[in-house]
Amino acid sequence: MLVKALRAGDWLLVDNVNFCPASVLDRLNALLEPGGVLELSERGVIDGLVPTVRPHPHFRLLLAMDPRHGEISRAMRNRGVEIYMLGPEEGGGLSELDLAALLARCHLTEPRLQATLGRLHAAVRMETAGASRPGLLDLLRCADLVSQLAARGVDPEEALLQAAMDTYVRPQMSSAEIYRKSGTEVRL
Repeated sequence: MLVKALRAGDWLLVDNVNFCPASVLDRLNALLEPGGVLELSERGVIDGLVPTVRPHPHFRLLLAMDPRHGEISRAMRNRGVEIYMLGPEEGGGLSELDLAALLARCHLTEPRLQATLGRLHAAVRMETAGASRPGLLDLLRCADLVSQLAARGVDPEEALLQAAMDTYVRPQMSSAEIYRKSGTEVRL
């Protein structure tokens, strides 16, 4: 599969790469060097040379792993770009600078609103248990909604209140509770 992807210029995903034996990953080190090639020494010597495969210019190798199940060598990690994805429980542990940067990407740039939303999100996370606990995506969704409402002329503090209700409160309520609190009578 690797050789076919190298020749065709395909992208190859190796999931759970940290479960691979170190000897397998060591074979990839030379390939991942600038101008690297893959030597196919298993084929033996042909015409006095070990067959090699040069990667197509569009070839990409993606290595995915969960660090809870072990690591890969520093040599392998140094040959690529590392991207760390926050887990569902890690969204509450952002630094203030990271939080401000993420909220600014949602066009929520006022520091006072950012801080208020950050405190609100942390408080809701502490009070909510299990699968319904809000995560980073909920925080970003709320920030985006605040900026959309503010862009429509809603007072920023009122926008934050409405967005928080829509993001954190209403998803926790049953349909009957929503109708009862809004004063809407429902008849079947």
